[in-house]
Amino acid sequence: MDIGNIKNEYFINKYSKSIYLISSLLIFFPITIFIVLVNDFLNIFISIFIILLSSYFLVVLIPQLTSKEIIKIKFDAESLNISWIKSFWFKKRKEDFKCNLIDITSYKYEPSNNFDTFKIHLNNGKRVIIHRWYNDTNDDFDKFYKDFNKLIKQFNKKGNQNIINREQNIMEKKSFLIFLAILLSIILIVSVYFILTKGINNPKGIVSILAVLSSLVWLIHNIIKGLKQ
Repeated sequence: MDIGNIKNEYFINKYSKSIYLISSLLIFFPITIFIVLVNDFLNIFISIFIILLSSYFLVVLIPQLTSKEIIKIKFDAESLNISWIKSFWFKKRKEDFKCNLIDITSYKYEPSNNFDTFKIHLNNGKRVIIHRWYNDTNDDFDKFYKDFNKLIKQFNKKGNQNIINREQNIMEKKSFLIFLAILLSIILIVSVYFILTKGINNPKGIVSILAVLSSLVWLIHNIIKGLKQ
């Protein structure tokens, strides 16, 4: 199978969600306790500085030091290989992982606010999981995912008995869109009810209702737009 002009080597920032959470909590609680205990001795500016500094540690420095790995993914027309360029600072470098495309049963991409997740399911029950942190996207993941989709489409067209399926994430499912439509309808009905019963004596309340409705409409519009693309 000819993979054409598809780039076949990608460097990706891979994160551990559990290590990220533990390391963040280990930083967050001591700082919080410190601020509470010495609050009487601190002025507002020092408190703000400590909060900003701790926020930087929580959302930038600590996660990258403790829960980040750098992996290199290579694939060709028949196989996929993952090698670890950099492991967690307290763990040894993992051995390279390799599998044939024919061993893959399905794959799935799940977007999220904090960690996007890419999963590959193998026919032996094992899974390859890559968590991507929203605050560290300067890597080749987007290009990899785009090219991986092309590779799988070409692989499936080859006529193999094993067809690799792309699983839908929650936002691609009709049930999710139906849920959003029902939620929007409920909020709309409740909003109209309060406007009719309370009148327009509370303009701020009406503005708040309109803001919520417009946000939901914008969300649904972008989800449908993304699904079409």
